Amino acid sequence: LNEMACDGKNVPLSLFIANGVHEGPDGYYIEINIPISIIGESREHCIVIGGLKMNGKKEDDVNVSNLTLRDSKGNGVYGVYNGASIHLDNVSVENSGRSGVCVNGSKRNTMKNCNVSHSKYSGLWVGYGGLMTIDGNATTIHHNGTRDGDYGLHASGSSSSIHLVSPLTKE
Repeated sequence: LNEMACDGKNVPLSLFIANGVHEGPDGYYIEINIPISIIGESREHCIVIGGLKMNGKKEDDVNVSNLTLRDSKGNGVYGVYNGASIHLDNVSVENSGRSGVCVNGSKRNTMKNCNVSHSKYSGLWVGYGGLMTIDGNATTIHHNGTRDGDYGLHASGSSSSIHLVSPLTKE
């Protein structure tokens, strides 16, 4: 996808992924350098082994929906410092070697009806002045943070924040 978009003329708007198990190149990240919507056929049966690393420009948006990211050696979803904003809808992030979802500096990030579980570090980590807004009755973030200093939800520093949209609550 990134190669197709190099000339700026053939930027795909969407990538549809069929049900099945799909492996990333190295168990860490599939790098996303363009604004795009990545849409799985179903969260239960469309499995991507590895994580997604959102680069791109600060004004870009990367939308991910209806799939499961599993067994990343790094973060499950990784938003690089001041890169593209991340919008997750009906996504499950499981068994990440670092944080399940990690946001650095971008402020327009959203999660709706997502599950983040069994991450070695925090389930959701937001830092460097970033913001994540979480919505949807089906959203759960649980069984994360197996080391000291990691949590389910972790806003690092006073300029970073996580917004829970009612009726979501923190238990």
